[in-house]
Amino acid sequence: MTNLVVFFKSQAKFLQKDFNNRKFEAMYRFESVFLNKENPTLMNFQHVIAREAEFNNWNELMSASENELKVAQVLYKNLGLNKSGIRFDFQEMKKMNKIEKRQYQNENRRELINNSDFIMKISDLLTKKIRSTSTIRKIHSSYKIKHIIERSLLTFGIDETYVSNGELIVAAIIAGFNFSPCNPYEGLNVYFNMQGKSLMSLPGYRP
Repeated sequence: MTNLVVFFKSQAKFLQKDFNNRKFEAMYRFESVFLNKENPTLMNFQHVIAREAEFNNWNELMSASENELKVAQVLYKNLGLNKSGIRFDFQEMKKMNKIEKRQYQNENRRELINNSDFIMKISDLLTKKIRSTSTIRKIHSSYKIKHIIERSLLTFGIDETYVSNGELIVAAIIAGFNFSPCNPYEGLNVYFNMQGKSLMSLPGYRP
């Protein structure tokens, strides 16, 4: 059993404990999946955790690859994170009804899990090529960094031409970088504790 599976199993037990203690957040999370469910079991709480991690059910989570679980853990800890960035594009969602919004949110998050192998390649690249700093650097946003990475991919033997903002953010989190959301007026981006000199050394860097 991997540490990631242990993590999700622990989250289900924590949720069950908080639900039994009638904590509002736990009750809300559970009832968002199971309405009027009497005497819920641990399996029910595992199902809720799986859904929050963007799997259809617990069995799907348990059969996921290591890379998929790494991405799922990041999504579980950052509920607004999706392929567009750290938040959902509310301008895009304005004209959607409740069902359409939920589908849009699920699809945008699930796409990151589906692209987990590619995200791990980006994460490995960041680990090897970018040094961290002690503080968040508010010079290069995730959106700018994702373009730097895009232009650098072929140089490092990665046969891709596009990196979404969300893929870059997830990859950086897995690589161990800290982040801070940009001002909401700056969109869906974040800043990282990435050394500017390291970013400038990448072949895809443009002033």
